[in-house]
Amino acid sequence: MKHGNFSRKWKVRPSAIRFIDLTFIGLLWAMCVQVGLCQTVETQAEETQTEQEATQVEKTETEDGGKGKEKSSAGREGPFKYKIGSEHKGLRRLMPDHDVWFDVKQKIVVANSEVVLNRGPLEMFACPPNTKEHESILRVKSAAFVIHAGLLAVGAKSGHPVKFDPDYEPATGNVVDIYLVWELDGKTRWAKAQDWVLNSQTRKPMKTHWVFAGSGYWVNPDNGTRNYLAETGELICVSNFSTATLDLPVESSQANAGLLFEANPDQVPPKGTPVKLVLAPQIPKKEAPKDAVPKKPGSQDEPAKEEGEIDSDDSGAGD
Repeated sequence: MKHGNFSRKWKVRPSAIRFIDLTFIGLLWAMCVQVGLCQTVETQAEETQTEQEATQVEKTETEDGGKGKEKSSAGREGPFKYKIGSEHKGLRRLMPDHDVWFDVKQKIVVANSEVVLNRGPLEMFACPPNTKEHESILRVKSAAFVIHAGLLAVGAKSGHPVKFDPDYEPATGNVVDIYLVWELDGKTRWAKAQDWVLNSQTRKPMKTHWVFAGSGYWVNPDNGTRNYLAETGELICVSNFSTATLDLPVESSQANAGLLFEANPDQVPPKGTPVKLVLAPQIPKKEAPKDAVPKKPGSQDEPAKEEGEIDSDDSGAGD
């Protein structure tokens, strides 16, 4: 893996690696703590409404086998189980230069994205800008590390990325449900991310869930700056990568001849369609944070690294 000269501008280049200044990361964590602690409490009426909407969605999915109240090639109509607002009303923006919001109460992270691929084989489901758009359905308008920070801010716990040596070991971490919300013909549509991914062998939608693997960091021994490995494209993967932020907990080859998944052209809207990517980690009650205070760098959510060494095997990272 080649490492380019780092820039303090948050501009992702095709093959460049961004170095993240430790001081800046510290400020990011501080901001997560501040906005999390300042999260306002909604009224009882709003809570009741949210619960009723969620119950209605669950009931609808149960009655029709998970297909939704009204499902067409353009997704589902009907109530969406989370409140995200047309302008992200009620959500907290994580960083001013990245289109990522979060809500501690609902335990969700919302990122703006757009469709960049609606047909063809996949290695990613979503990637940061100017990285792997040729094999990813969505391009997220944010750096990968900001999504990671948002998941931590709502209480999710990362596990570890896939391991290939000496034997295959799947990625671990909190399960993360992924939903997609967009507008079509003046109506709001939504879908589960799995609806947009076809199993190339069965020709049916993917059934596997994603887990918060957490990617990793490479530490520059010369200046102590760190590079978040998923910035090269591996934000939400459908092929296993040891640099993934979110990955599948099952064996899924990244070799071109062995790719298991492809975009579902009957479900994915046209290229350029704006999509709100909603990440909802499944957090056990005993792990749910009371004050939404994310773990600091160097905690159990971030494996210890040795300077000058890449902490996870990146031999699996493809183009």
